[in-house]
Amino acid sequence: MRYYNKFYVDGCEDSLISRDFLRAVLACSDAFSLVYFRYRENEKLSNSARQIKKDLSSFQLHSQYVSEWPGTKTQNDRNHLYRMVTYRADIDILPVIERVSTIWDWDYPQYPMDPSFYRNGYAWFVVTSHERMNTLYLEESNSVPSVMDLESLGLSLIPEGKTEEAKLS
Repeated sequence: MRYYNKFYVDGCEDSLISRDFLRAVLACSDAFSLVYFRYRENEKLSNSARQIKKDLSSFQLHSQYVSEWPGTKTQNDRNHLYRMVTYRADIDILPVIERVSTIWDWDYPQYPMDPSFYRNGYAWFVVTSHERMNTLYLEESNSVPSVMDLESLGLSLIPEGKTEEAKLS
C-alpha cells in the first residue's frame, strides 16, 4: 500500500511565489480542474471567468454539475450551481493561469474557484480558495517535485500527517 505525505503549502499569498509554484505543479500534473459557481441558473459568469472558460475550452476533458469536489462538499445546496470542469494540463495554459495573482484569488465572483491538480488518477494539490486552505500530497519516496524543490521557491511545506493512496480523491 502506498502512503503520501500531506502538507499545507504556506507562502501562497505572494504573487511571484504563487505563480512559480503553480508552474511547478502544472508541470507535474496530467490534468487540473476549476469549479464555475453560480447562485442560480440565469446568473451569468463574470467577464473574467467567462474569458478563462473560453480560453481553456480546447483543453477541456470533462464537465459536470457537482455537489462535491476535491477539498469541498456542499450541504444540500440544491439552489446553487457548481460546474466542475477538468482540463488537460499543458504548458500552453500558463498565460491563462497567470492572469490570477495567487491561488487564493481563484474564487467567485471574479474567477472560477478551487483549482485542483491531478496526476496518476488522484488530486495531488487541492485548493479551497475562499477558506485559504490547500493540501499537497507527495509520495513518501522519490517524489517529484520534492519538498526541497518546492521550498526553494520560497514556500514552506507544513506537514499534516500521512494519507493512504486509497483515500485520495
